[in-house]
Formats: sequence, structure tokens, C-alpha cells
Amino acid sequence: MTTYMCPMHPSMKKDKLGRCPKCGMMLVKHEKNIDHGAHSGHVMADPSKMSMWGKFKMSMSSIIVAVNAVMLKRVEKDLTADY
Repeated sequence: MTTYMCPMHPSMKKDKLGRCPKCGMMLVKHEKNIDHGAHSGHVMADPSKMSMWGKFKMSMSSIIVAVNAVMLKRVEKDLTADY
């Protein structure tokens, strides 16, 4: 039997394709025993033991993602505006 689950809410599983009732995302096919290669044993380092440079890199990646999201919204707004 094929099972579908929400990428954001793994506990939300259904037997047919649809949307997650919690967030509205499309459910994706759940495949058991997926090999994630080198990332399968990844554990995040303890932030209190990270160097200042490591913390800076992590914070900058979050800022870049946030700025990209804001800019994308502005572009979408400009593209849908009636001039």
C-alpha cells in the first residue's frame, strides 16, 4: 500500500494523495528505507562549542534565505501589478 505524508508534518500520513490539513502542503509519497548517503548520520554540532566564524556562517545563511524570500515576494508583486 502506498502512503503519502506531509514534508513538514511527518506524523500526518494518508493513503491517498492530497493536502496536509495542518499546513496545506501537498502530501508526497512516503518511501521507506531511503538511503540519504553521507547525510544519514548527520548531527548538528552544539552551538556553544562552535567557533565565532561557524556561528557567523550559520546566521548569514539564514539572513540570505530571508532576504531572498522578501525579494521574491516583491518580484511577484511587481509581475502581478496592473500598470
